[in-house]
Amino acid sequence: MTIEITKLERAAIRKKIFLHLDGWVLIPTICTLKNIKIIDRFITRDKWTLIELCSGIKVNEGYLNVALRILASQGYLSRKVNNTTDEIVLELQAEGREAFLQVNAYQTIYELQKNYTLRPRNIISNNTDCKNLKDAWEHLMKFKKLNRSYLTNRMCIHMEGLLLGPTIVGLGINGKLDALSLNITISAELLEMPKEVFKWFLEIVRTCDFIDSTEADVKLNAKGLYYLKRASAYGVTVSYLP
Repeated sequence: MTIEITKLERAAIRKKIFLHLDGWVLIPTICTLKNIKIIDRFITRDKWTLIELCSGIKVNEGYLNVALRILASQGYLSRKVNNTTDEIVLELQAEGREAFLQVNAYQTIYELQKNYTLRPRNIISNNTDCKNLKDAWEHLMKFKKLNRSYLTNRMCIHMEGLLLGPTIVGLGINGKLDALSLNITISAELLEMPKEVFKWFLEIVRTCDFIDSTEADVKLNAKGLYYLKRASAYGVTVSYLP
């Protein structure tokens, strides 16, 4: 069957994939910076030099510089370098302030990542703690419902990606994506996933509008198949999650 998907739909899916990739890098970075009080410093004062940020904290200046460049890439900070003195000045932007005040929204997903739950082989195995996965998804849905802005929508996609990406890669490693088509009914048995994990997975792809389903029949729609066929883009990035 020919996949019928509009140019705008393809662009929207590719954008979502890139935001998922952003989330895998951003969430552990921004949560770690919150834990070592760097985020709090910016909330109390907008502008800092890199040297000032390093003072009083046991941190590698080079790694901190890289971490802050990640935040700058999101538009949260402006970053200026004096090529004469090599001084780096970072200034909080309006969107960055909004994001920094809501960093705790990432914490539930971040804890799953720290505890090695979000690994491709772990997440689709019989050893998966499905309660933690469900709790994380419920947390995300509550945050999405209560917070409606351009930034918080982007934050939701970051978190969605950290849950969905490793699952997709796990299925890809096991070759379960190869035979998928619009005609095939997907099930826990077909994907060799624990039934509770499969139900959780369906909630995510249903929210993304990637499946058409009845009570007895679940099939990928054109957008879902287009998305999954491009999920190999996640492979390298997911490998860095540890």
